[in-house]
Amino acid sequence: MRSRLPVALLLCFAMALGGCAATVEPSPSSSPAATPSLTPVPGGSNPTALPAPTTPTQTDTEWGRIWDAIPASFPRFPGSIATETAEGPVSAALAVPAGPEETAQFFNPALAQAGFQPVSKTGPFEDGSYVFDAGGGGDCNVQVRLTPLSGTTLMTVLYGAGCPFE
Repeated sequence: MRSRLPVALLLCFAMALGGCAATVEPSPSSSPAATPSLTPVPGGSNPTALPAPTTPTQTDTEWGRIWDAIPASFPRFPGSIATETAEGPVSAALAVPAGPEETAQFFNPALAQAGFQPVSKTGPFEDGSYVFDAGGGGDCNVQVRLTPLSGTTLMTVLYGAGCPFE
C-alpha cells in the first residue's frame, strides 16, 4: 500500500501556487435549480425584480392636454373599478358603486386632501351629473365628471399634463 503523503504534499503545493482557491461541489441531494441565486448578474436579468415604473403617455383633448392615466395618489371612491367609456380620451373612467350625489359629497374633501384647490363644482345638472374643476397649482388642472348610470356613477377624470405624475 502506498502512502498518500506525497500526493497530499503535491496538492498543497499546487494550491499554494494557484492562490489557494478551492471549489466546493454540491452534494448529490442539492441541485443548482433547488437553490436559486438572488445575486444580480451583470448584464443578466433578475426575475424577482419589479419592473421600473413607466410614465404614461399624454393626449390632446378639447379640454386641454391630459395624462392617459391618473397617479395612484389620486382620490378614488371606495369600491370603484376601472371601466371603459365612449366619451373620448380620458385619464380614467371608473364605475362608482354609489349615486352621483353621494360621490360628489365624497369628492369635495377628497380633492382638497389630495392638494387640489376646488375651482368650481357645478351640478346637479338635469340628468343628475356633477362636474368638478380643480387646480393643483401652476398649470395643474383636473376635471372630474360624475354621471349617473343604472344605479351607479360613471366617474371620468381629465388629469392635466401640467400636473405631476407620481
